Amino acid sequence: MNITRLELLTVDLQAQKAFYLNVQELPVKISEAGLEVKAGNTEILFTQAQPDFEGAYHFSEIGLSSEIL
Repeated sequence: MNITRLELLTVDLQAQKAFYLNVQELPVKISEAGLEVKAGNTEILFTQAQPDFEGAYHFSEIGLSSEIL
């Protein structure tokens, strides 16, 4: 599978911008659509969520393994 674009909600665009720019060192840009992040061949668009949004996303790098967990 090759994910080329993700659209996610966030309650704090500036915090997301700081994380992806300063910690992950990825190119970011604020546009009318939201925060655009380029991660390899994947474009991530964070849009402003409502203040009462309580959702959360968890991302992790998954390695391939022959072990069954």
